[in-house]
Amino acid sequence: ADKDALAALLKYHVVPGKVMLSAAETSTPASVEGSDLNLVKTGNGLTVNGVAVAKADMQSGNGVVHSIETVLTIPVAAPAPTQNIVELATATTLNHLVTALEKAGLKAMFEGTDKYTVFAPTDAAFDAAVAALGEDSLATLLERADLAEILEYHVVAGETKAAALAAGDVMSAQGTNIPVTVDGMKKMVDGAEVTTADVMATNGVVHVINQVMLPPTLVDVLSADAEFSTLVTALTTANLTATFGYTKGGPMYTVFAPTNAAFTALIEGSADIADADALLALPNLADILKYHVVPRIEGAVTQLPSYWTAATLLTTANLTVVDPEEDLIVNGHAMIEHISAGNGDIYKIGAVLMPPPMDSTDGDTDPPMDSTDGDTDPVGSGTNGAVGYGLVVVFVAILCRVM
Repeated sequence: ADKDALAALLKYHVVPGKVMLSAAETSTPASVEGSDLNLVKTGNGLTVNGVAVAKADMQSGNGVVHSIETVLTIPVAAPAPTQNIVELATATTLNHLVTALEKAGLKAMFEGTDKYTVFAPTDAAFDAAVAALGEDSLATLLERADLAEILEYHVVAGETKAAALAAGDVMSAQGTNIPVTVDGMKKMVDGAEVTTADVMATNGVVHVINQVMLPPTLVDVLSADAEFSTLVTALTTANLTATFGYTKGGPMYTVFAPTNAAFTALIEGSADIADADALLALPNLADILKYHVVPRIEGAVTQLPSYWTAATLLTTANLTVVDPEEDLIVNGHAMIEHISAGNGDIYKIGAVLMPPPMDSTDGDTDPPMDSTDGDTDPVGSGTNGAVGYGLVVVFVAILCRVM
């Protein structure tokens, strides 16, 4: 029996094939004994189950030897998990996380059979997030409109153990990437440290982290895309960047984002805007930008009309959206691409939308009239692209399709 145990221990120090140090990667290869080893490659160094390789690449006729100064221990197989992610979080006193999942309507997602990787903030991390998000208490944090987005940013589809977390990005269930950094055995996700790894559940794995992560804001996403540099500069000039960051209550927005080419076309087609500096000096710059933003709408409707009028952050003017069953159109301009952010959605468009003139008699925007019959024109034109009345609820459904 002792010989068998010794043989198993020796086999645990061996992996099939010839792996030189230069070719080694962070991975969990199976040993000849059958149990996995945890290899972590950092620069020119390699650790095996946390033990550093002292001397590498000693070649022999049938392989290669890497010297270590500690005898590895065969891991004892963990018992099969019996709790799902919600039950496990409850049992490990991740109480605020469980409450948040319930508040956000996400609890059932982690009680099913689909597998997930959850980066689970501790209760202390949630308490610290109260002040970081400008809230008054944990109760108000849990009432934020963007709570579900924040929680989904802590979730990755499938089961990924800590050893398989490599430097780079992983796509979150929220729709934006989580940056992963590795420093030896330490794993960091968007600045949060994994303090307890590989807590297994029947439907995935939980990694406990020491802070609440926040997905990139609308401004973060726009700033990371060179195609929106003029828009970001305009938002900064108009003092609107803070509006689209994380603020108290977690308001969500949908931004119809003109590209740099759209702003160039506006300048070239306008006798009143000589160049980019003149654009940024427009007295109504903030109003123009607010006209591209509507509050994010959630929910579902069962009957969809073809048009809808959407109130913008410029309270005196609305946008009109048309759904021709292919490309969505806002004020006569097609939406080119949808991009997710932590506090809303971005739709790339190829034109700058200009607010319609005010009706001097009542302060409302005056829709353009069809010169032949006096009715509002049902098809927008020019930069205003206004659409007529009777446009009720299709924008709700349009936005919901990307939720």
